[in-house]
Amino acid sequence: MMATLTKAESEADHDDTEPKAGINFGNLAFGLPAVLIITIMPLTYSITNGIGADAVLECVGTGQAMNTAVAVARPGATVGYVGVPHGVELPVRSMFSRNVGVAGGVAPVRQYLPSLRDDVLSGAINPGLVFDLDLPLDQVAEGYAAMDERRAIKTMLRP
Repeated sequence: MMATLTKAESEADHDDTEPKAGINFGNLAFGLPAVLIITIMPLTYSITNGIGADAVLECVGTGQAMNTAVAVARPGATVGYVGVPHGVELPVRSMFSRNVGVAGGVAPVRQYLPSLRDDVLSGAINPGLVFDLDLPLDQVAEGYAAMDERRAIKTMLRP
């Protein structure tokens, strides 16, 4: 079982008007409001029969997201990340006692981006629940503003 957490951080107060987050557990996809660790942990443990995920991909890059990823990993699991995390202090004591490893590095985006972009735009692959705002390229500033103001998680820009 592999859990992909695409949005796991948030401010203290939440309501259902917040953007939806995409969480994909194997063949099961859930569109959920942006969640706190107290929400995602019971869901992950419920889906994995109380064990936790074999592998977790932390795709946000914040301290809360990394802590959530480590928390939902089963003992002996690995948490992977891509990019440069910011404000992250790993919970080393918890990782050590549960034998949870963390590995990550840069993403060679320039190498695979053109073919990936073409596949997404043609509909050959579905980017999942991450993109929740679709805008033309000339509205790129609005896309960034929407993400900054938490009106959108990720913006799909089309030519």
